[in-house]
Amino acid sequence: MIEHQKSSTYRPEIDGLRALAVGLVVSFHFGLPAVAGGFVGVDVFFVISGYLITQKLLAAHDRGGISFRDFYVGRVRRLLPALYTTLLATALGALLVLTPDELSTFGSSLLAAVFSVANLHFWSGAGYWDPGASTHPLLHTWSLSVEEQFYLVWPAFMVAALRMGSRRALYSSFAVAGLGSLLAAEWVLRQRPTTAFFWMPFRVVEFAVGGLAVAADAPSWRDRLRAHRTAAELLSAAGLVSIVASALAFDESTRFPGLGSLPPCLGTVMVIVAHRVRATGALLTNRPAVFLGLVSYSLYLVHWPLRVFFEVLTDRPPGTFEAVGLLVLALISSVALFHFVETPLRQPGRRDADGARPAMRVALKLAGAPAALLAVLAAFLVFSDGLAYRFAGGGSAAVRWSGEKARMDRSARREALCADAEETHCGHYDPQGGNVLILGDSLGVDALNTLAAGYPEKNFILSWRGGCPPLVDVEDIDYQNPRCPVVNERRFAMVRRLPELDAVVLWMGLQPEREALLEQTVESLYRQGRRVVVFGPGPRFTKLLPRIAFEHGSLEGLDAAADPWADRAQYAADERLAPFIEHRGGAYVSQRGFFCPEGAPCRAVTRGGENLLLLDAVHLTAEGAAEFGRALRERYPRLLDES
Repeated sequence: MIEHQKSSTYRPEIDGLRALAVGLVVSFHFGLPAVAGGFVGVDVFFVISGYLITQKLLAAHDRGGISFRDFYVGRVRRLLPALYTTLLATALGALLVLTPDELSTFGSSLLAAVFSVANLHFWSGAGYWDPGASTHPLLHTWSLSVEEQFYLVWPAFMVAALRMGSRRALYSSFAVAGLGSLLAAEWVLRQRPTTAFFWMPFRVVEFAVGGLAVAADAPSWRDRLRAHRTAAELLSAAGLVSIVASALAFDESTRFPGLGSLPPCLGTVMVIVAHRVRATGALLTNRPAVFLGLVSYSLYLVHWPLRVFFEVLTDRPPGTFEAVGLLVLALISSVALFHFVETPLRQPGRRDADGARPAMRVALKLAGAPAALLAVLAAFLVFSDGLAYRFAGGGSAAVRWSGEKARMDRSARREALCADAEETHCGHYDPQGGNVLILGDSLGVDALNTLAAGYPEKNFILSWRGGCPPLVDVEDIDYQNPRCPVVNERRFAMVRRLPELDAVVLWMGLQPEREALLEQTVESLYRQGRRVVVFGPGPRFTKLLPRIAFEHGSLEGLDAAADPWADRAQYAADERLAPFIEHRGGAYVSQRGFFCPEGAPCRAVTRGGENLLLLDAVHLTAEGAAEFGRALRERYPRLLDES
């Protein structure tokens, strides 16, 4: 992605490939629907980097030996100044527009990007396809970290392979490494697709095929191309078609990387090994394409933070004209970054060439000091809870605005209940009775917090899993989590296995298309003699409540300020579902009266006005759940008693 080649062997078509790659990525990120697979542009970058880095290291080997010092100083010069400049600018923007919770999360990602482990950071948290990913300004740095991790191992790998003898042995080692990476990626994709996407070892195949393309630099291969120009033209054209077709045909559901990465990667190799051709050369070597390729690294760095900040400020992704405006702004920013940061610092100064300035000192100056400053800033953002004290009057009130503390408080009861037990199926069962089984998706944690606060005398058994509503006929549900069918089988086996249950509580996100399955689930439990308590739709805002509070600047008056984003339409499900469930001896609890009373704004804060009711747009805070639980107990004192 980030290696430029300016020498007597400069190949403008490679900059043209970079232009195509960054164009695909930017189009995908800016929401161009025809390019749903534009993420393959990153794989094109990986192949190009594998090719150029291998070429550079082989040239050094032929001149007398690979110098790790020279290689890494070159990498520092090439990569880090533009990266650190972008990180600093993004941090300044984040300070202005992100909520304390978002800013704290940003601090963690900033620290990961500084130390080239952003891919592992996002692997452990928000995935690339998660709905909340569009609010992470540094999400795109995952690919830079993958590439930088590759740079840590590839030179040593090549040195070891070259000691075995011939170039053929070197290329054979590339093939073995690439094949091993590909097979491993295919195996991991079956169980852990996010791991296969983010971890460097499962991307080695993409760099390795780029390394194999260096074999085409041999004079014998070039002589063959000169003798068969038509074949070279067809090879290059087929490569371009393979890249573009992948971008048009792939989407979020494509099994990727693994075998899915081969069409764009091999297409890139085909263009590289075809060398200079006329037809595709006209597309790749024209001045605009070459220029865009030259600034592609800077453009990749700046485009995503701009897109994220736009969505944060407007609560929606950019429209067509807005995307064009953002693209123009990104291009202007990338040209400035290229000319004023990348270019001046990429080449050694005169004193470097004369040896008067030690290479290590250069590396420390360009990397060490800025990295230390950014790391201190990142740590400060994390440990200050995203500078929460700036809002809600400071002091103790600021702590309650901290999403991290709110998440910890929300999870505390579940963690205590599930200590030394499986996290998603746990609790206290008393054979003498008084047991309540809670079945839920991510809202199952809210159910536990609410019911335990309102009915502390009960023994609760919790079965929850995010994205997995507890519904029968699992084959009819498009689950977010592939393990949901297994989870649900265990849930309903638990219902059959536990004889003494006062009630089975179903608490989940209720979409209209799932109402029929909910009725089937209630019917199934009714036939087993179970008393079922179903909670209807809960509070939901179309915008994150902490962000509404952040923009409002206070918890006072927040109910009215947040009401325009409240989703009242969902409560229509109450009238459809309540009669069916109550007819089967169950209880249906409408949450509307508590959270969205008639004639008043939907509630956003607790009655004392000191805490938010919601952690995000749908999940209750610990304080919100406790208040709801007490209200339930007052209105339905025997809600969980066996009928």
